[in-house]
Amino acid sequence: MVATANISLQRTAPYGLAAELGSLCVRPKSGLIVCGVIWLSALVGCSRALEVQVGEQVRADIIVLFKLGTQGATINDFLTRTLPPSHDSSGNYRPVILSELFIESHGYAGYAITFQESASEATRQAVVRSIRQSPIVYRVFLNRRPDSISPREVDSHAAA
Repeated sequence: MVATANISLQRTAPYGLAAELGSLCVRPKSGLIVCGVIWLSALVGCSRALEVQVGEQVRADIIVLFKLGTQGATINDFLTRTLPPSHDSSGNYRPVILSELFIESHGYAGYAITFQESASEATRQAVVRSIRQSPIVYRVFLNRRPDSISPREVDSHAAA
């Protein structure tokens, strides 16, 4: 199941355009739950509609699963402290991360994270490194669809 959203960007700050798609939950037959908020950004003066796909069949740059029992407040702290800030020094909104989608995979809470196309390889590697160093992270998968992760991979000690 794939959910698609067409979003028109609106000027929200003197430095750029941004739009927020509120909570979206998809509960496909596989039992995987995909919920989240999609944040989009564009250059100043650009007015266009974007199509964003979210769901269990959409590839994410990073899928992070948290250790069992990790509470919501701890996860929110992780998102705030570990992922890049929502504004850069120039005031650009969401310069690195395009979307953060809450997922639940085989009993583990997590996030599917997608980078902005403009995010540099060095920035991407730094984000992955920072995520892997967090004490609440159980597994990290790169360039995967949430529905492609098997219970065996989640429970193995050799995740990608």
